[in-house]
Amino acid sequence: GWSDGVHPAAGHGKEVAPRWDKLLDLPGARYAAIMRDFFESIEYWRLRPAPDVLAEQPGKQAPRRFISAAQTDKRDITVVYVPEDRRVPLKEGALPARHDAVWIKPETGERSLARGFETPGPGDWVLLVR
Repeated sequence: GWSDGVHPAAGHGKEVAPRWDKLLDLPGARYAAIMRDFFESIEYWRLRPAPDVLAEQPGKQAPRRFISAAQTDKRDITVVYVPEDRRVPLKEGALPARHDAVWIKPETGERSLARGFETPGPGDWVLLVR
């Protein structure tokens, strides 16, 4: 809610949250800004859910490991969100034969060239393939 820091936000219970502008400095807001910048750097409106690019879905055994994938109809942009550090099980032929891939760390915006489909470090990562 859009709290003024004095009164409860309408429809959000009786607790008084910090003023909305104070929340902009919290880590979650910074992460959201990093991901907004990422999505604005690609033609995100062309993306469609693409669970079929995955050879397996780890989220079936553990929901916190659910990998989200999206791809354009032309397959020229693929975005995969990996919530935990591990390999991304992509199906053979899911990507164009020639492509560039980069890993993006949502918390920092750090980018690493993807030399394969294993995250470069612990935590969650976004894979961008063009």
